[in-house]
Amino acid sequence: MLFGRGSKLEFQFEVEIKSLNDVTRLDGQVRCKLRLLSKNVTNPLKNKHQIRTHAVRIRNHQAVFNFRHTYIIPMTTSRGTTLDAQYLRVSVRVVDSSNLQAQSGKLGFRDINLAELTPGLTTRNEYLLGYKKKDRQDNSRIIVNINMKLMKGDPMSFTPAPCSSDNKDLMNKLIGVPATPAPSRSSHPVSHLQVDNLSLVGGHSRNPSVVNDGSVGGEGNQGGGGGGGGS
Repeated sequence: MLFGRGSKLEFQFEVEIKSLNDVTRLDGQVRCKLRLLSKNVTNPLKNKHQIRTHAVRIRNHQAVFNFRHTYIIPMTTSRGTTLDAQYLRVSVRVVDSSNLQAQSGKLGFRDINLAELTPGLTTRNEYLLGYKKKDRQDNSRIIVNINMKLMKGDPMSFTPAPCSSDNKDLMNKLIGVPATPAPSRSSHPVSHLQVDNLSLVGGHSRNPSVVNDGSVGGEGNQGGGGGGGGS
């Protein structure tokens, strides 16, 4: 089954919105919206591009959804065997308690590239991004379980897409990974090693000054002994 230069495949994605953790709000209700960013997804199940979860109350800085939805998505490979990008956007919105149909605010969103996944169960723990600056505005994290299954196509004809460098840099920024410092030439372990080496040369003492005093005293005693023998 060929599509252009690559293979045409079909996958089933069982998406479970597990929970929203570390929410800064003390109370209120939130709901999630799932949206496929590609508009060419057509299949017998007639997947809807926008799926909304039920409203969930925030308790102890957490909102538990346990919401499941299944997508069947055709995907292609255009660069050798690497899957083409297919993004699923998960957005979180605050719900007005007096009117559950009204949306009173947006907490954030996260785009998940389904092409980066491998067949089987994968858990994604993602920080929410803001809509305006696309930067993390708090520590809210969305937990998503995705079970990927190949429905049509050759399992040997595709490989997952690698994570982009932008995503890696962004995640390092979000989780606050510090830059690796350059190794110092004058570190304490090296100085201790030099002291130990000096003590081994002069004797059993670990103090270099004591080693020098002992060596000088030894020479004086030897010189005195020589003088006594001459007289």
